[in-house]
Amino acid sequence: MRDAVIVGAVRTPIAKEKGALKDLPPEVYAAEVIKEVIKRSKISTIKHTK
Repeated sequence: MRDAVIVGAVRTPIAKEKGALKDLPPEVYAAEVIKEVIKRSKISTIKHTK
C-alpha cells in the first residue's frame, strides 16, 4: 500500500498576538486551510473502501 501525500499551499490571514484572530481556535483555523487545499487540488473526498 502506498502513502498518499497532499502538497499545496494556501495563504492565511496574519494578525497581531491577541488581535483579530484571538478567539479562533487553532483547530478551526487549520481545518479551513485543509478544506481549501483539498478544494484547490480537486481531490475527491469520497471515502473508498477495498
